[in-house]
Amino acid sequence: MQAPTDNLYKFLAIAGMLCFIYFFFDYNKRADALDARIDALTMQQAEFLATVEALTEWAEEHTKSVKSDFFDNPSEQSAKDAFAKLSKARDEVSAKFRELKVVNAKLNKSIDIVKETFDKLKRLSFLYDIYQFASLFVAFLGVYLWYYRTQQYLDLKEKQVPIIANP
Repeated sequence: MQAPTDNLYKFLAIAGMLCFIYFFFDYNKRADALDARIDALTMQQAEFLATVEALTEWAEEHTKSVKSDFFDNPSEQSAKDAFAKLSKARDEVSAKFRELKVVNAKLNKSIDIVKETFDKLKRLSFLYDIYQFASLFVAFLGVYLWYYRTQQYLDLKEKQVPIIANP
């Protein structure tokens, strides 16, 4: 039994198959990683939108509550209390919206990065297809040349029956 690298043709066949496997799985690994990142960003976006919606509802309910308190008992003291409540609520909502602005900026930047990665992966897809085709071509060429230039003659040599002279 000969080592698989004893012959240039065998080496071409093996190297071509290894390259094909690498390019196939590397591209799929990149695509799977991008899919996972898109799923994570989708969840973050849904969470962000739910947070904004909940905060908006809370602000509207708080405003209605203050208005109803003020209109139920319209006096100077209730106006001051309503103004204080509204000021406090406005400060809370403003602080939360500032935090959400930062989260939104991070989310938008992440989405931009994913879009760039997707575009890069689309460009790489064509190259990887070429690399896979070239790898398979090299592998099949190596197998073909190995068999027809080397192995075929070795098989014929093994089939020959040695002639033994009778003494």
